[in-house]
Amino acid sequence: MRTNEIMNKTLNIKIVALLLFVILSSFVGQHKYYVSVTEIEYVPEEETVQIISRLFIDDFEVILQERYDSNFHLENENTKAIRLKYIQKYYDQKILISINEKPQNITLLGVKFEGDMLISYLEITAVKHINQFEILNTLLLENGNNQQNITHIDINNKKKSYLFIKGKASEKIKF
Repeated sequence: MRTNEIMNKTLNIKIVALLLFVILSSFVGQHKYYVSVTEIEYVPEEETVQIISRLFIDDFEVILQERYDSNFHLENENTKAIRLKYIQKYYDQKILISINEKPQNITLLGVKFEGDMLISYLEITAVKHINQFEILNTLLLENGNNQQNITHIDINNKKKSYLFIKGKASEKIKF
């Protein structure tokens, strides 16, 4: 009887391994999640709002190619100057922020590649105080793949997080 138990366990392990292989291999080459993460922090000592945005390189690259140049590649060092121009132009259209009911200029400070993510560093300067903060975050929402934009906001020591999706991509916060 002991031999039968061992054979049954071995067979069960093989079946589970085969099922896992089939399930996991069906996802190769496909995105399962379409998400960006944006962190916004007000730093009163510096009178700045600092923004860090993380996007998947491949999703972002497709959109920049559709909008600006079909031959453009984010990680190509030969296009470094145009890269920053395209990224700034895109953010100017996709993240809109008003502070105390005044629209703000957001400046791209730089970008960094980390794995399959592009990390963008942005800033709003000359912010003396914030009583009201309004944001529209439509990053990559035009891709049609159930994009979700998680946005964490830390202003006046109050932390809030939002999930922006197509049709619900803005929030107004009073402090």
